[in-house]
Parts: sequence; C-alpha cells; structure tokens
Amino acid sequence: MLVTGASGYIALWVVKTLLAAGFRVRGTVRSLKAEQKMAPVRAVAAEFPAGLFEAVEADLLEPAGWAAAVSGCTYVLHLASPFPLQVPADASVLEKPARDGTLNVLRACAAAVPRPRRVVVTSSIAAIGYGTDWRGRVYTEADWTDLANPAVDPYPRSKTLAERAAWEFLESLPAEARFELATVNPGFVLGPMLTAEHCTSAEALCRMLGGGMPLVPDVWFSCVDVRDVARAHVLAMLRPEAAGQRFVCAGFEANLRDFARMLAREFNPQGYAVKTGGAPDCAIRLGACCGDQAMVQLTKQLGVRQLFSSDKAARVLGLSFAAADVCVLDMAYSLIENGLVPNKTKGSVIKRDWVPHADGLGPMPVPGVPAVHVAVGAEVAAAGASAMPAAVAVDPLAVMLGDSPGAASKVAEAPAGATLESATAAGTSTSPSETLEVAPGGAGAICDATRAPSPRSAASIGLAAKALLAADVLLETAPPATESAASLAVAGGTGEAK
Repeated sequence: MLVTGASGYIALWVVKTLLAAGFRVRGTVRSLKAEQKMAPVRAVAAEFPAGLFEAVEADLLEPAGWAAAVSGCTYVLHLASPFPLQVPADASVLEKPARDGTLNVLRACAAAVPRPRRVVVTSSIAAIGYGTDWRGRVYTEADWTDLANPAVDPYPRSKTLAERAAWEFLESLPAEARFELATVNPGFVLGPMLTAEHCTSAEALCRMLGGGMPLVPDVWFSCVDVRDVARAHVLAMLRPEAAGQRFVCAGFEANLRDFARMLAREFNPQGYAVKTGGAPDCAIRLGACCGDQAMVQLTKQLGVRQLFSSDKAARVLGLSFAAADVCVLDMAYSLIENGLVPNKTKGSVIKRDWVPHADGLGPMPVPGVPAVHVAVGAEVAAAGASAMPAAVAVDPLAVMLGDSPGAASKVAEAPAGATLESATAAGTSTSPSETLEVAPGGAGAICDATRAPSPRSAASIGLAAKALLAADVLLETAPPATESAASLAVAGGTGEAK
C-alpha cells in the first residue's frame, strides 16, 4: 500500500502501525537525499523485517511521479499536505499543494491498472467547523467549513478545498472507474513524535517547557492522540462500512492552560519551570494591535470552544481515544528525548513508558468493554485460563481486520474446552491446526490461540479478534508471523494487499 508524505508526523505513525500489522508499505517523500527527513523513516522501517518498506520520490505539485508511486497498490493513504507554523501571507502556498496535490494522487489512482481498492485522505476538523457560528452546536461529519466567509484562514480553507476536491473528483468518474474513498478528519494532534524535526503540533509544548510562554492564553482545542489518528487511517482503509464516509477524530477538549498544568505537575519537579498563569485577553488583543501575527491568530480563538463529535468513528470504526494526559505527557517526553526541548533534569531523562504498549500500538480501551487486562499466551499458560479476567481491552489494531457477529455467537455458546477453526471465526481458508480454544467459563471465558507455523495463522487470528471481542473473550494476539499474513487477511484470504 502507499502512504504519501511518509516522513510527516502523522504519516510516520501510520507507516509504523501498518508495518507492525505486517503490511508491505511504500512511502513517498519529496527527496530521498533529504537526510533529516529520511533518517526517522529509515529508523522506523528498521524495526521491522527487511523488505516490508520502500521509499520513493514524489512531489505533490508534480503529476509525473504519482503513477509509479501508486502502481500495484491495493490501498492508498494520502497524508501529505502542508501544515505551517505561521499563517502565510499568500494563501495559495497552502491551497495549491493541498488541493492540487490531492488531485494528482487521485488521478493517478483512477488511471492505475488495476486501480486501488480504496483511498483514505487525511482531512481535518478544519474542513468541518470554521466560518460558522460555533455557539450552541456540536459539529459532525455532516458539517463543512463555510468558504464564503472571508474570516476563514488559509489553513482551514486549504483543507476544505482539498477534501471537497477529492469527493467531487470521485463523483466525476464514471461508475465503472471509481474506487472507494474515505476521509479522516482529526483535531489538534498530540502524542509522541518519531522524529526530531519541529512540527506545528508541538510548538505550544516546546514553548511551555522551554520557558517561552510566561502567561498562557485562554485558547481551546479539540485534540487527539497521533496513535489514534494512525489507527483511524488503517481502520478507515479496511472496514467495508467506512467507504464513502468522513470520520471526525477528536478525543478530548482541552485549554492551553490545561496543557500547562499537566506539564508543570510532571516536569517542574524535574527541573523545568512551566508557567501556569493565565494571560489576560486584553494583553493578547494589544499584541495583535501592535502587529504580532501570533497574537492576531490567538485573538481569533480566545474563548472559542468548538465541539466535535467522534461518535461515528467509535461506532463505525470501533475507535477509542487516549486521555489528555497521555497525549500531552507522551509528546513532552518525546520532545525531550528527541532534543527538541532542552534536558533540564541534570541527568538522563526520567524514563517513562510513553507508548501504551511495547510495540507502540496498544492496548487502548474499546468502547463498551471494561479495560481490565490484556493477557498474552505466556500469561495464560503461567496463570491458568481460569485465573484470567473475563473483561478485556483489546487494541483496535487487533480488531480492525474483520467483523463476524455469527462467529461471536458461536464462541459465546461454545462449551469449555471446545475448539473452533479460525476459518469459522475469520471467514478465511486456514489449516485445521489453526484453532481457537474456549477456556472454562463459556461466553465470559478466555480464548487462547494455538497456531501452526502457517503464513495465514496470525492473519486469521487478527480477523477473528472482533468476533471474539463481541463475546467478551480474551484473544492471544501477536505480530503477523510473516510479511504477507496481514496482507492475506485483508483480502479475505484471496490475495495480497500491498
């Protein structure tokens, strides 16, 4: 599959998430010779088996490179788009690469033989909730930013133009030439960085930790963890019901002052001096009157509390969201470890497990399922199945590969000690030795997976996970056994996703 703008903050997490699931990934960058951009991409790729990732050159404003980039890809995830630290004087600096770049990618997809099955475009809540009266409303995917309002800034204008262009392009194609399309519309993205390059999302935290924000303005954000955004892209890519849909991803609402308090509690005892005092609105407005462009932008957001609903992402994708302190503190520690913020601890950074799990992907809570524990096979063997809890939390990455309510009911009704072939639960062709064993307890029991060394084993288990989750059972999950396992699962056992 193809991930555009692979060196970007969100895109690099998407690449890592896909590689961890066993997909083969092709990532585009503007230049393979740009060492600062390529180093973190290579570092992420090096965590996984050789041959799963390749980087290719492609420029958003150059149509010629995209045919080769898209060629042979079953899925395309288009993330490349500018997100500047400062609002440009010339709006076309953002609008042209956002809109024209999206169309260049989509035209290449439409012309490809065979065409990609689905394209996921990274949009933003900036394409949903700007230029309209925010008071007394909650924005959903049905809403669009009003481009007729001259107060809409270049960034939300560029994201709106790009997303509208994508949907309009798809509609312009004859029915027989269309591919599926979905968009992910994240809020203000926080969470750990995989690169030492500054990004817009990290600017506020960098200033707070570095002492550059002595007073904190009253500015609100609808936020989301970058790891959840990465999951959303993969889920929107794979879920059949995601085709033709937009998905708001906004996990929580927070004020800059909330960020400051979180950072102060965590880092001031370690030698930092994060300030938490509020900046008077009049001081921000005075700075704006004096021509400070940062203050001009802040003035527009003072006291504004735009609310966005992520119910659809939870309902259709099964997505859940990390808490505010997880996002903020994980990002802060990554900034220190990557050298983007001075290390003031007078020693090594106080280490923190700043990813939810060892592989950086989970577990994250699943809506409606109590978050108690996730046990792997070794724990089941050591403690005994009867000693393990019935209610579990499963990473959305483990449940994204399929949905089989029929299999769930069979597991729920199965007696203790029964075995179900993975083919029954996953809807794929598997060997008889790939089974799911129901431990004592029936519907509230634990299922352990016993697998032969087959390339389809891990894929089948991944496909079965959603069905097992519906029955409140515990599934042993593991990275795919081979580079093709998850790819085979995506196509229902009939082909490989690239």
